[in-house]
Amino acid sequence: MNPSPINKPLVANETIKLASRQLRGSIAQDLSDTSTGTISKQNSLLTKFHGLYMQDDRDRRNALKAAGKEKSLFLHAAPPAARRSHLAATMAGA
Repeated sequence: MNPSPINKPLVANETIKLASRQLRGSIAQDLSDTSTGTISKQNSLLTKFHGLYMQDDRDRRNALKAAGKEKSLFLHAAPPAARRSHLAATMAGA
């Protein structure tokens, strides 16, 4: 017999989401701390729901490593489709 979805134990990511105060976690605190250049593992999982991903910055790798900041945070974002067409028309000089 399959366990019902209600009684099924949560996977690790779901447990983190549940305890994150509507996906807020302590992301703001981690982002404001520039001493490490990174965020906690739990907040890294939460930021994926917001479109933020940790990446290695190849162009600055050696300088970051020397400063103890081997990772960078990049935001991959796209404006809504209507805004994209307006931006494209503006940039094309239309």
